Parts: sequence; C-alpha cells; structure tokens
Amino acid sequence: MERNREYMFTLHYFEHSPRVTLLQILLKDKYPLRIDGIFGPKTLAALKAFQQSRGKFPSGNATPDTWNDLLLGTGLVVVSSVDMGDPTLEVDVQALKAAGDRPIELGGMCNGLDALIDAVRARAQLSKPSCAASPRPLT
Repeated sequence: MERNREYMFTLHYFEHSPRVTLLQILLKDKYPLRIDGIFGPKTLAALKAFQQSRGKFPSGNATPDTWNDLLLGTGLVVVSSVDMGDPTLEVDVQALKAAGDRPIELGGMCNGLDALIDAVRARAQLSKPSCAASPRPLT
C-alpha cells in the first residue's frame, strides 16, 4: 500500500502533466516559476528549496509529506480524476484507490468536464444550479 501511495505522488523529470502544473502553482508565490506543467530544472530547484525551507531533505521528489506541506493553509482540496477513455490509466486508478483515494472516473474527456463538475459538486454537497439561475463559479 505504501508503494501505491508513493506512486500517485511521483513526478518524473520533464513530465508534462496537470500534477506538475498544480505543483508549480503551489510553489510560484515563493519561487520564480513559469506555470507550464513541465517538471524541468526550475521546478526541481524550487521544489528542493521548498523542502529545505521546511527542514526536510531536499530530494526533489514530491512526496506525500511535500504535498501536505504545500497544501497546508491553502484551503484547497485536490480531487483526483482519471480519463477512463485512456486504457493506460487503469494502473493509475488502481494505485489511487489502493492509496485510499476516491478518483472520479470520467468516460472520455470530450464529455468529461460536465461529469467532473457534477461529481465535485456532489462530493461537496452542492446542488446543481437550475437552468434559470446563473451558474456559480467553482472556486
């Protein structure tokens, strides 16, 4: 189980993904980064500096503890979602579930955004606005 938990947080050098974008957004207030979703040398340096500032070994690996430290005090909640139209992501879903997460499984990204919004609202116990009401922005 610990191996699966570590897997879901593992970022690879030069990975281009939404997870890297989130990491960059969380680091950008204290470190000069361009938000491009690519885990390159500047993101690695910022991550190591952040880890060192927290008294942790600056491994450059975004461990579960690193994510917890980054999210501390932000009020943000990370919601995992996986495009089930991509069969290669089945391993990711299994790893997320084994780590105790409840990923939202979308049936192809072309129609996945509405499903994602509905699932997030349901989990937050928000009602979907009626057609007559103007939609509330997600914050």
